[in-house]
Amino acid sequence: MQVKTRAIVLHYIRYRESSIICKVFTEEMGLKSYVLNGIRKAGGKSNKTGLFQALSLLDMVVYENPKSDLHRVLEYQTAVTYGSIPFIIKKTTIAVFLAEVISKCLRENHQEPQFFSFLFEALKQFDKESELTENFHLLVLFELCEAMGVGLKHAEEDYKLTDVHGGMSTNWQRFQDQIGSMAATPGQSMALQINQHDRRELLRLILYHLSHHQVLQGNIKSLQVLQTVFG
Repeated sequence: MQVKTRAIVLHYIRYRESSIICKVFTEEMGLKSYVLNGIRKAGGKSNKTGLFQALSLLDMVVYENPKSDLHRVLEYQTAVTYGSIPFIIKKTTIAVFLAEVISKCLRENHQEPQFFSFLFEALKQFDKESELTENFHLLVLFELCEAMGVGLKHAEEDYKLTDVHGGMSTNWQRFQDQIGSMAATPGQSMALQINQHDRRELLRLILYHLSHHQVLQGNIKSLQVLQTVFG
């Protein structure tokens, strides 16, 4: 069956001599894995793999095989050409981090149309922003928690005082103003007022929250890179 869909790239791996296997978040079908044959030149990369960097936005025509978990891409093209995300290290780092978290939270073949629409539009705005981009990942993770049914609005009720990462205790109540701000202005990083130390603490709490509720599967390898880049 052929399906036309918008897609948000999460990551890809090399496959055989000239192909890749790409994991994408699709508008129509949720999280999917596709093989693209001949996209790499033998002995090196072709420029086409650049379309499949973390959180790239694509229009795709795919072939869905009901007997397999690995499907095929028939056609693909850029839906939105980024002007800054691939070229500004802080934005690229956030994109790689979010792509990893999202790929380890979404379930295969499970539609999340509202979160998809939010993320697609938020990424377009993120690419245009020149200031306060360091809060973007918090805003996306807030919406991800909502989509996964473990929203942060009432986290204080679940965690009065939570032990996080090696004995670090943080009171959820401390972040209620920031959580309220994210709920009131979805995707608007300019509205979130938070300092560098609290940003890191809130991020750890959110990741703990996703793991505690068995939404996030596995460790996030890119977290250390994110912390190194942002301090």
